[in-house]
Amino acid sequence: PGRVNSVTPLPYDLALDSVNITFGDDRMLHTFTIVNRGQNLITDGTLTLCYFDSSQVDNRGDVITVMSIPHIDTGFTMIMNTLLELPGVYAHLLASLADDDRPENNQLDYFAPGVDYPPLILNEVLANPETTLSTEWVEIRNSSDDFVDISGWMIGDEVGLHVIAEQPLVVGPGEYIVLAQDALAFELFYLAFDGILCQPPSWPALNNAGDVVRLVDNYGIAADSFVFQTTFKDNHTWSRSEQTATPDEWGLSVEPGGSPGEPNLVRLLPHASGLKVTINPQIISPDGDGIDDETTIKIEAPSANDYTLKIYDRYGRVVKTFENESPDLQDGFIYQWNGRANSGNRLTIGIYILYVEAAGVEALKKTIVIAR
Repeated sequence: PGRVNSVTPLPYDLALDSVNITFGDDRMLHTFTIVNRGQNLITDGTLTLCYFDSSQVDNRGDVITVMSIPHIDTGFTMIMNTLLELPGVYAHLLASLADDDRPENNQLDYFAPGVDYPPLILNEVLANPETTLSTEWVEIRNSSDDFVDISGWMIGDEVGLHVIAEQPLVVGPGEYIVLAQDALAFELFYLAFDGILCQPPSWPALNNAGDVVRLVDNYGIAADSFVFQTTFKDNHTWSRSEQTATPDEWGLSVEPGGSPGEPNLVRLLPHASGLKVTINPQIISPDGDGIDDETTIKIEAPSANDYTLKIYDRYGRVVKTFENESPDLQDGFIYQWNGRANSGNRLTIGIYILYVEAAGVEALKKTIVIAR
């Protein structure tokens, strides 16, 4: 009301349709989708990214970057990317296009992760309960210095995500929270447990033969994931090391039943040294122009067996499988990847994780970025 209808073509009308965030290492890939809905070619467009300031009339705080938009004809869509390293856990940002004939579709504000992200991480996983323990469970640790409300966060496996809590549920700095498929069954087995326990409304049933556990925040950003290829007997858990010398390594819990609600005691699995993965280039743009259309993956590994070589997307889903528990790697130990899934479909821009593992050999994860 009071404005030109949104379906009415105007001479100059660039629209900022969406912003997508992919978390990887300390830098985040920000992906902007821009559409020319106007009647004319745009040759001088700009996209300004600044901090959101609610005290300002236009909500624009300090400018982070200004990007020039390449020529974009009417009806076409442009994808633009930028890698940013922001302070803190989250930053409230405002993305703005230059003023044109329809200003109402020129801005989007959103939350983006910073260098202290994520505040919550996966810490322990029991995917194969046995005997009198009849429930799967996942432990999450608050690794930040702040209180975190976990409502709206999601836990998932390779195929789906499930809301953890619909009502406010706060986890303090350094605290643990256990998510159980069946809270009553958990309490009957862990009689001495006195920590924070939550039974989500629905549960991602984990596969004993291997699966991925995903943790996604309330902004839809993938905070953490853990890939396992097997489970252990006697209710031993997959546990994350909390020791300074071996940060973030996963291994077998020392005690049957693990250590829910307490610091992990972990027996790191023995592995051979010498596994090395080289990716060149790490950023590809498979658009058919002959420049960085594909990447070369070179594996250097000691003698082993049951090789696994897969690529996961930011949600922890397998998108490309080169080897799956294969007895050996292909001749030359070199693989080419053109940014396409197992189905042959071209994957969207973003950060992807190459996962390499072999029996008795240390597993490695490497990042590959698909850009415009």
